[in-house]
Amino acid sequence: MNTYSRIQQIWLILVAQAAKNKESITYTELGRESGLNHRKLGRFLYPIQDYCKSIKGMPPLTILVVLKSTGKPSTGIDRQDFEVKKDDVFQYHWPPPPTEDKFEKWIR
Repeated sequence: MNTYSRIQQIWLILVAQAAKNKESITYTELGRESGLNHRKLGRFLYPIQDYCKSIKGMPPLTILVVLKSTGKPSTGIDRQDFEVKKDDVFQYHWPPPPTEDKFEKWIR
């Protein structure tokens, strides 16, 4: 699987499982669901975070990924107004993952 395919996979997991069910998902759970090492998820979460920031009105989908120990996102993810943003993510009508060319400039 290439990087974009993994980003798309994670987007779908976050939308179909976490946002739809109005719950957070831990890095460990997301790692298990995606088949990735939970410590290496940032490589795929940052492009999603950056894409969401670039679209006016789109809440930060990655805010649903939390540390098991704190129930909050890791320091690399925007945590400001966490509870409000989390509710915004739950209420948002999420489209399918953007195409690869939409993510291209954020893929590291």
